[in-house]
Amino acid sequence: MPRNQKCLIDKDYEGYVDLLYLEDKDSQDAAKLESDKKELAALLKSKAEKEYEKDKGLTSYETLKEEIAENGETAVVKMKLTYGNGKSDDADIKLRKDKNGDWKIDFGK
Repeated sequence: MPRNQKCLIDKDYEGYVDLLYLEDKDSQDAAKLESDKKELAALLKSKAEKEYEKDKGLTSYETLKEEIAENGETAVVKMKLTYGNGKSDDADIKLRKDKNGDWKIDFGK
């Protein structure tokens, strides 16, 4: 399912932003949407690099469990994240299918 952790390892923040679920994408001005995505990627880069720097970067990830809702539209993926200093954390990534049926990261409630 999600490639988001690979984007963070590769420091591909624009690629990460492309994986986000953006509601009502068709109703937004395409130029504004691209501008917003670039701003979000820059913000993510600033925050992620600062956060991961203290643990010597994100080096690998492993999918531990996938739980897809009965309606097939949302899911939670439990990931194990490993850092350059050997530390590891578990993270739950919420996903939602977009209008094309592609899984996207859902930051909504």
